[in-house]
Order: sequence, then C-alpha cells, then structure tokens
Amino acid sequence: MSQKYARLLTDQDLVEHFLVNVLDFDLSTCDKNIIYNIIEGEKGLIDLDIHAQTLNSTKYRDRDYKEDKKRWGLRNEIINELLEMNRPENDDDITLGSGGALPKSGLKTDKQAYILIGLPASGKSGVANKISENNNAIILDSDYAKRKLPEFSN
Repeated sequence: MSQKYARLLTDQDLVEHFLVNVLDFDLSTCDKNIIYNIIEGEKGLIDLDIHAQTLNSTKYRDRDYKEDKKRWGLRNEIINELLEMNRPENDDDITLGSGGALPKSGLKTDKQAYILIGLPASGKSGVANKISENNNAIILDSDYAKRKLPEFSN
C-alpha cells in the first residue's frame, strides 16, 4: 500500500474520522467493537508477508489443500465450476461446489467482450451482471474464483 496515497487506520481517532467524515457513517447504529475490529484488521495488514501468498506458499493455505498436488486439483475444480455453473442471484453465494460465472440466460459465442473498469465498490459487478444476462455473456472475475477458495470463507 502506498503511504503517499493511503494511511492505515491504526488508532481509534483515525478510524472514527474515516467512518464519520469520509464514509458519513453513523456510529450510533452499530456495535461499538467495529472500531477495534478495523484497527485489528489494519494491524494485521502491517504484519502480512506479501511473499507468502497461497499461490507459492503453504503458510496460509487451507490445511486440506496444503500440498501442491491437491492445490492444483482445487484450482482445476474451481475453473470447471466457474465455466459450468450458472451465476447465483447474489455473487456472495458463490462458494466451492456452488455457483459459477455463466449467465442464467444461456451463453452466446459471438466473440464480443465488454471491459468494465472503475474504483472499488463503484457498481461494476451490478453493471456486469446486467450486461451478462442481456448479452448471454460469461463474467471473467477473479473475485468469483477467490470466493471458491477455502481460505476466503474461513
């Protein structure tokens, strides 16, 4: 994370300022522990070893898929599910064994691509879902694959 453009939310004042002044969030409507949970998450990012990603390292892999051979099998299973299963109503319902990237409207192969770019949480997924259903197009989204990783839901 570039310190030039971002700052970690590592104390109560910074978190409260961000929630209230940046996100216009009403703190009275939520659990008081939210501030501590955000601080804990941010501090976890500081200690994160970026070279220990599950692609090359077993440190953070689900123990059932620790060995490389099983991990490659899991990757193949994820790819097959994404290419064979329909997308559920809610993208958050995509998990290993459930939900894929295919539109419910069926798939058309006319070699047309739609590329969506934008800031996080700007509505790209909602637009992509509408384009997908209206044009019988598959959605290629790494977030779908991540949702199927056992580590994502743990």
